[in-house]
Amino acid sequence: MERYDYHETMTDRRLLQENKFLKDKIDNLKIVIKQYSNELTSEKMKSSGMTTVATLLTETQRELQKTLKQKKALEAAVKNLQNRLLTNHLPDDVSIGESDVYIASLCPQTLENLASENVRLKNLLHNCATTEKVEELNRKQDNIDTLNDNIRELTLKNEQLENDLKKYQNLEKSGSCNTMDSIPNEEVDDIQTALRQLVNQCQDFDMKLNKVKDENSNRKVETKPQTIESLQSHLSNNIELSMLKEQNQQQRKKLDEVSAMNMRWQEYNSQREEHVRSLNSKVLELQTQLSERPAIGEDINTALREASEQIKFTKQAKEQAEGIAHELQLEIDTKDALIKRLEAQMRNVGNPMNNDNDQVDVLMAQIQVCTEDFENERRDRVRVLSELTELRETHNQTKKELERYKVLNQNRFIPGNQSYYQGSYNNTQQQSPIREQQLSSRGRAESELVIDGPGFSLNGAQGANFKDAKNLSKSLPVSSSHSNIEILCCPKCGKDFSEDEKLVTHIESCRE
Repeated sequence: MERYDYHETMTDRRLLQENKFLKDKIDNLKIVIKQYSNELTSEKMKSSGMTTVATLLTETQRELQKTLKQKKALEAAVKNLQNRLLTNHLPDDVSIGESDVYIASLCPQTLENLASENVRLKNLLHNCATTEKVEELNRKQDNIDTLNDNIRELTLKNEQLENDLKKYQNLEKSGSCNTMDSIPNEEVDDIQTALRQLVNQCQDFDMKLNKVKDENSNRKVETKPQTIESLQSHLSNNIELSMLKEQNQQQRKKLDEVSAMNMRWQEYNSQREEHVRSLNSKVLELQTQLSERPAIGEDINTALREASEQIKFTKQAKEQAEGIAHELQLEIDTKDALIKRLEAQMRNVGNPMNNDNDQVDVLMAQIQVCTEDFENERRDRVRVLSELTELRETHNQTKKELERYKVLNQNRFIPGNQSYYQGSYNNTQQQSPIREQQLSSRGRAESELVIDGPGFSLNGAQGANFKDAKNLSKSLPVSSSHSNIEILCCPKCGKDFSEDEKLVTHIESCRE
């Protein structure tokens, strides 16, 4: 029983410990859940902010695209307007000066509106000038100005008198006769004179007011006493008159602007008519030139045919020269092999005491023949290479001329270039020397070419025999500058000699 109780107590303790551990875990998990919820809310806020930023960016991109499109359209419109101004011989400045008047467009509707506005303003000005309202208004304005000046003067003097009266009243209130006695006689005299002047001025103003009233009664204008209401009416009349004057000035400015625009439009219209007349005259001249010179195309076609034939001929000559050069190269290779074989035989020969004199003479003769053949072949090779370069140059020149004639033939049918190509054929007598210069720039004639000369035969160069090659090398002329001097070369060391005796002595010494 004790063991059982002990076991139960141990299990209870374990359960309590496990409960505590689980509670701690739950608390920790709650804290973690709160943290994650806070992070989740912050991330949601961030995502909402990012979405708003993305929407704003998309909207700004759209606005940018719209503005770019508008900018391109405006640039195209400005370029179009500048081109139109240039075609009409007008300045194409984008900036507007102080004296310039901005006109939105020159469509007929706007011009009609401007003309009608001009007529209306002229009529208004004419009506204003003919009626007597302006004179009456000017007179009334003058009278009102004079009355306002008089009223201001009277108010100032009235204030002065009131101040003086206040002073005297203060003196009377003091009740001391000594004060009156203390006042000097000079001041009293000054005050009396000032009062008399004021009385006289008041009488003058009364006379003037009576005169104004009489004038107003003669004009059948209702007379009203000079009160605050009358002053307000005068001020309102003054404001209306100033407004009318401003409107009159604005109308005059508009009339000046419209007249200036009308003058500019008349100048532009006259310039446009002159430009159209000049274009019509140019068109008539071009049509006459086209009708007078229909054979320009035939001349260009013949020149193109000749150039194509020249190119074909140069191609054939080039192919022949390349074949000859190939054959000569093969012969040179065979001769080089023979020379190497002879040199090997000479090296393999023993001492000079064991060699026969006859064999030496034969070898010397063979070497001399080989050297002569080698030199002749070298000269032929140099000549063929020079002829190849000349043929290539002529071929390139003919190619360039053919391309130029093709471009001329293509540009001849463009309307803007017809006058240029027609003007170059105005004088038919001057065409022949230019033609001869163009043909001379292509190269030499067919009879002057070395390949087609009288001492050259293409059939003789096709054989691979040594004798045929030797005869061919003798028959071909040498094109080098040293054609009169034969240069001989030693087959062993490669030294050059101009005389046979020197070469023989050198070969004997080189062989020893």
